[in-house]
Parts: sequence; C-alpha cells; structure tokens
Amino acid sequence: MSHHDVAIPTEQFDVKNGKLVLPGATKAAIKALPEFQYTKVKAALVSKEEFDHH
Repeated sequence: MSHHDVAIPTEQFDVKNGKLVLPGATKAAIKALPEFQYTKVKAALVSKEEFDHH
C-alpha cells in the first residue's frame, strides 16, 4: 500500500464535537489528490540577534 502527503487548505476543515473534520471527503478523494512536494530549497538559519521580533 503506498502513501503520499497531500495539501488541504485549512479553510476546508470544520470542527465538529471537538474533532477536526473535512466535510464530504472520502478516502478515495483524498488518495486522488496530487502528492504534496516539500520545498527542496534549504532555509538559511537566522540567529536570535538577527531575527526581527514583531
């Protein structure tokens, strides 16, 4: 059985009875979504002194 990560916009989720749900979603529909590709760009580390606090 293969698995892949997918991206689903947060505004599509609802909270029902304290649980996070995706209305109308089925396993088949989620499996049919394209695989989410994580960025391959390495993030540059920023020191605490360089970080601009807002």
